[in-house]
Amino acid sequence: MIVFFLPLLFSWHLFSFNAFTLPKMVFFRVFLLLALFFFLFFVLNCGRKIVWDGKILFLILFLVLSLGLSAFFSVSPDLAFLGRYSRQQGFYSFLSYLLFFLLLIFLFKDSVRIKKSIYLIITSSVLVSLYAWAQYLGLDPLSWSESPRGGRVFSGLGQPNFLGHFLAMVIPLSVYAFLFLVRKLKFKIVLLASLLLQFYVLFLTLSRSAWLALGLGACVGAILFLILTKKKRILFFLLILLMVFSLTVLVFVKTPQEKLSGDNFFSQQFPQRVLNLTNFQQGSGKMRVYYWSAAWREFKSAELKRKILGYGPDTLDKIFAKHYDRDWGVQESINTYPNRAHNLFFDIILHFGLLGFLAFTAFILYILYGCFNYLKGRAEEKGEDFWLVFFLLISLSVYFFNNLFSFSSVTTYVYFYLFLAFLFILSYNLNSKVEKNEIRVKTSPFLRFLLLFFIFLSFSVFIFFYNFNLVRADFYYFQARQEDNCSRVLNNIKRSLSLNSGSRFYKKEYLRHGLNCYHNFKSRKQREQIRENLLYQINSLKKENWDYEFKLFAGRVYSLLSREDPHYYPRAELIYQELIDFNSFMITPYKELAKLKLQQSKPFEALKYIRRGLVVMPSTKNKDLNKEHREEVEKEKKEFRNLLKLAK
Repeated sequence: MIVFFLPLLFSWHLFSFNAFTLPKMVFFRVFLLLALFFFLFFVLNCGRKIVWDGKILFLILFLVLSLGLSAFFSVSPDLAFLGRYSRQQGFYSFLSYLLFFLLLIFLFKDSVRIKKSIYLIITSSVLVSLYAWAQYLGLDPLSWSESPRGGRVFSGLGQPNFLGHFLAMVIPLSVYAFLFLVRKLKFKIVLLASLLLQFYVLFLTLSRSAWLALGLGACVGAILFLILTKKKRILFFLLILLMVFSLTVLVFVKTPQEKLSGDNFFSQQFPQRVLNLTNFQQGSGKMRVYYWSAAWREFKSAELKRKILGYGPDTLDKIFAKHYDRDWGVQESINTYPNRAHNLFFDIILHFGLLGFLAFTAFILYILYGCFNYLKGRAEEKGEDFWLVFFLLISLSVYFFNNLFSFSSVTTYVYFYLFLAFLFILSYNLNSKVEKNEIRVKTSPFLRFLLLFFIFLSFSVFIFFYNFNLVRADFYYFQARQEDNCSRVLNNIKRSLSLNSGSRFYKKEYLRHGLNCYHNFKSRKQREQIRENLLYQINSLKKENWDYEFKLFAGRVYSLLSREDPHYYPRAELIYQELIDFNSFMITPYKELAKLKLQQSKPFEALKYIRRGLVVMPSTKNKDLNKEHREEVEKEKKEFRNLLKLAK
């Protein structure tokens, strides 16, 4: 059920502002806990046998411990458990993925259930692809802020790169099903049509990382096959051919300096993406180089504790804000920084440290080692299960190659652990050549009742407080975004905070809307109440947990309040100065400080900050600036020039 509905599920702002990530994560965690409860109920009540492997359990415990330590000692403890609002990848989510893996390896007793699951996966991917195709044709009944019509589609995944990653992982299984699962011609025709649709939609995503990942995954499959069949000569020539082809692409395929004009998908957008496939000098390719360089600098300069334990799950925005540079504003929007390194290795090491990287590596390599031995032992017979393991390994390699340039969504994370579980089941649980351990849990009726009651109570708490309440909180935030009455806007965000009091996102949104609404309240009593609420939200988060954006909002609140109470001037100035000291290339603090100094009737001091802001701003003469970014830079410069006129 989870694997079928998860890629399809989204809210389209019916009850949630976070239309894709939050509904998927809550759906996954709630149904996982329900499935776990019923599984434990049958194990305890019916004395069901469990096949288990001590090594994999040890590696999972080691992984959970490393993730837990990273979260506990995180630089942002308020984010580490549930994760960022937009990503939802905190400790709780990673624990859920591992519990999902365990549930599968305990539940699945034969390969028939795995093959049925593959049918569900393919069916789900076909429905996802059909919706994406409808988006491209302009037949989507839903309206989105960025229309996918005639451009990059995203379907139920919410972002073209996530859709591309998902399809690239599923396509190898569709090939397996076409070749080995079905026998009748009519079903083969249906599967072939499904496969062609998946390829077509993958093409429509314009996701270069997914295209590259699928191509490299196919190469891995070819190399693995040649190794297993001991065709060393062919393998040698294939590797030479791959090296020559790669060098040819890198050296001779040149990217045009000017972007192809027009919005036609086939004549402009697609050729441009292909020509930029190996381009690391401009655009998103260049930004990835910046992110990777920043990640490496951060790791090198980090204290020993951070190198070992990392900065904690979903906390890297705080880190990358420190490394923002003027050149970043050429390739991306000004003052924009990521919350991921866009590289699997850097993301794991920065989030979870070397200890977490070791735990992940040991866990995955143990499963892969078992798979390779399984394939090697069955290289002669090559039955259906042999090919299933073979194509699952290709899907995993696709996941790996994609995440060398990107990162995972909820759906691809779940599918990654799903495929790992399938591989472990096939290479261990169903492998007659491997010695297995079995256990049957026997308890007294009273102890059984206590255990089940405790499990039921614990799971209910998690389902209600850490899942349903998150959806309810986001519902009220969604309502706030629809309102044009300031009182109702702020009251709805307060409801969100009452349901998810630790959410930094809702705190920032209260500050944002409170700043916008403050002067709309005419009565002194109302403004006093808003002032108290704004200060309460600032003080509700420890200063060491403030990220760059939260700190900026706090400075703006103090700037606003200083108009009525001059005692707030020093607080605002201190915050803006700290932001400049933290990163001198961010232009917003210069602008805010200049406004603050003009407000204090100190034009000469304002001039100093205006000029410094103009110096660190990207040059509009830079040839790498595209039209959108050039307009953004010109707009910012115009604001600074207007301040300059006021200062003079």
